[in-house]
Amino acid sequence: MSRLRWAFNCGRWSPSEAEWTMAAQCIQPEEKERIGKFVFKKDAKSSMAGRLLLRKVISETLNIPYKDVKLGRTPKGKPVLETKMKTGFPNFNFNVSHQGEYAVLAAEPVYQVGIDVMDIAQPRGSKSTAEFFDLMSRQFTDHEWSNIKQPTSEMEQLGMFYRHWCLKESYCLKESYVKAFGIGIGFNLERLSFHVKTPLHTGVITSDTTFHIDGELDPAWRFEETKLDEKHCVAVGICTDVKQINRNCGNVIETLTDSEEYMEETVPSFKMLTFKDLIDGAEALTEPDELYWKTFNAKDEMPRRWKDT
Repeated sequence: MSRLRWAFNCGRWSPSEAEWTMAAQCIQPEEKERIGKFVFKKDAKSSMAGRLLLRKVISETLNIPYKDVKLGRTPKGKPVLETKMKTGFPNFNFNVSHQGEYAVLAAEPVYQVGIDVMDIAQPRGSKSTAEFFDLMSRQFTDHEWSNIKQPTSEMEQLGMFYRHWCLKESYCLKESYVKAFGIGIGFNLERLSFHVKTPLHTGVITSDTTFHIDGELDPAWRFEETKLDEKHCVAVGICTDVKQINRNCGNVIETLTDSEEYMEETVPSFKMLTFKDLIDGAEALTEPDELYWKTFNAKDEMPRRWKDT
């Protein structure tokens, strides 16, 4: 299996009745119900794309018939595969994220993975960037704030802010480590410090950022970063320590050799998927629901106040 990185531009997707109806048929009823409760189209589209990404990667990678893929959620809301079978991989795992205009997915056959995407935009609800940074002051270390505020323009500073936030989220999203390190409500994010070195460029993977926890370098973690476009940065966090993975995931890996060579030779780029790609190989799990489309179509794309910002 290749290490997979997929992205879908939800912002450019204006579903037709046929597309939205088909998408709703290809996800589990409880997820369809949950997505139907979103107030705005923007959020519903992102969540729908995330579910379709998950079902696609599981069905295609593990050769499970689409209708047999059963997804559940952990108590913390992380999607998990409930279908019981031998995967053929030491530790097949996946993570999705959506924010701004994109839904993204990362999947790994061995290492534990987390992913996050961020929209580089002026923060809503704050009068200025300086006020926003002041509100977020406890989320980053002095070293990180020095990097964030180094650029002269506010937009470049915001770009650095969201890059660092993306890195922290890609680490914290891996629930096994949330439990192991006590990360959750009340966790002090200043314990985590990222030392970025190379500027991000669209379509170019950067992997030289180092991770420190409580001031100590943790070489078990690797972070792959890029920009999907000029407005969106994405970070993939990977734990390469077999002992950590086995301790937190239940002794899933017996042996692993040439891990550094594996990581260096297979750094993947993001593949941009279309809606046709998303449902390629999908099967309808439920009957068409005309009311589901009408309810979705009657919603605003986003809060009206956002359109003017």
